[in-house]
Amino acid sequence: MSRWSRHLVAILIATVAPFAAAGEILVGPGDSLQAAIDLASQGDTVLVEPGVYGEAIVIDKRLELRALQAAGVTTIDASGTGQPVVRLIAGAEDTELHGFTITGGSGSEGGGVAAGFERLSVFDCIVAGNVATVDGGGLHAAQGVVLERCVFRRNRAGGRGGGVAICGMQAFRIEDTQFVSNHAGSDGGGLSVEVDIPTVTTTCSEVRRCGFVDNLSLGDGGGAAVSYAANGFGFVLGILQFTNDLFLRNTAAGVGGGLGLLGGSQAAAFVDHCNLLDNSASSGGGLCVGPGLPTDVANTIVRGNQPDQIADTGPVEVGASNVEGGLPSVPGFPNLDVDPAFADAARDDFHLTAGSPCRDAGASALGSAVARDLDGDPRPFGSERDIGLDEFHPHLYALGEAQAGAELSLRIVGVPGDGDVLLLAGAGLADPPAPTGFGPLLLQAPLTVVSLGPIPTDGILELDARLPPATPPGEQFVQALSGSLLTNALVLDVVP
Repeated sequence: MSRWSRHLVAILIATVAPFAAAGEILVGPGDSLQAAIDLASQGDTVLVEPGVYGEAIVIDKRLELRALQAAGVTTIDASGTGQPVVRLIAGAEDTELHGFTITGGSGSEGGGVAAGFERLSVFDCIVAGNVATVDGGGLHAAQGVVLERCVFRRNRAGGRGGGVAICGMQAFRIEDTQFVSNHAGSDGGGLSVEVDIPTVTTTCSEVRRCGFVDNLSLGDGGGAAVSYAANGFGFVLGILQFTNDLFLRNTAAGVGGGLGLLGGSQAAAFVDHCNLLDNSASSGGGLCVGPGLPTDVANTIVRGNQPDQIADTGPVEVGASNVEGGLPSVPGFPNLDVDPAFADAARDDFHLTAGSPCRDAGASALGSAVARDLDGDPRPFGSERDIGLDEFHPHLYALGEAQAGAELSLRIVGVPGDGDVLLLAGAGLADPPAPTGFGPLLLQAPLTVVSLGPIPTDGILELDARLPPATPPGEQFVQALSGSLLTNALVLDVVP
């Protein structure tokens, strides 16, 4: 009897197996995902073991598809099928996908994931190398969608949304998601949003802590493009907020190299604590605001874009921001035009250093009052908010991959002359953290402590180290004490 047949028998006779509780179906290498989906009932969970599943799947009921390990080791590959990797049809509303690599798909609307008119949530997935002949190379959704901690990379669309295309009337939410090197034949190299609002219901959609990097649009909006349709009522019904987002090196043949807010009616947009850097377009290299879409820009860095930083044919107000070339500001909230003093812009490290003029130069009275920055550090840390996606705070992070036998760069951004930095290594993350006079200790004992010396005058302490070849794979947990403050905890996922 095959392994899959044994699973079927176990389910049919209602045996509780050690690996699958009631309402759960386990799928392993050599099994068929589609067969598990067909077998499942409404609301079931399909648990998927690591492996490559060479098929395109269709979901016709509300399910949770969950990979048992990370996306890098659990792949659904539809190469050669000529179909989207995952397609939702009637009955699949509120389906969830967790932890997959989704690749090799093709379709008209949605090459990787075609959600159609079914609400969908996607968590911790990598959607890469998919193609749509019309819209949504990586994903297409015509109703509400939630995306968290995902990566959309090297997807292509003949029309809108090389990475993701969202249309319809329901609110959506995108958090901690990266759009990298996607291509659109029309608007929205990374993300395209086209919202119709035919009712008096107000919708509020959010794009938070996301990165739009190296995307290309042959239309407008190299990183992202947004438009709202009129609804016939005379007041604002659609609200879209971009907070703590990075738009870097995106290109549009039309307008809005980083972000194209292309216009509409009965809508408003807010851009708060974002960085729009080194994007290019025919106009509005960083940001373009079209007619009928009132836009407020606050606490945001807009620099290095070509041929200009912000272009507008609609109402836009910019305050407490750092805009290259200068820009008239909201009264009482002046804009800067200065070098932000990033930690290492050449290596895409946009943490603020201790001497940055963006420190304490933002405005709590403007924007969305977001409580934390891109890294999760609290805002404000000083007397006022900082400008940009980073709030200066002693911070520990890594550049590069933690690989046994390879070099890894650890960095601590801190205040020069504030004493020696101590690097702490623990057995895990403490739950709950232990309160101390230096802030929360986030590591479990026992602790190993190494002195790294003081923060240099440029505000960046860098430690280049080669991990021993015998370093076992798995997670390593570190935190730093910089002067009188503990930093964030850093989890290094060491790979062989």
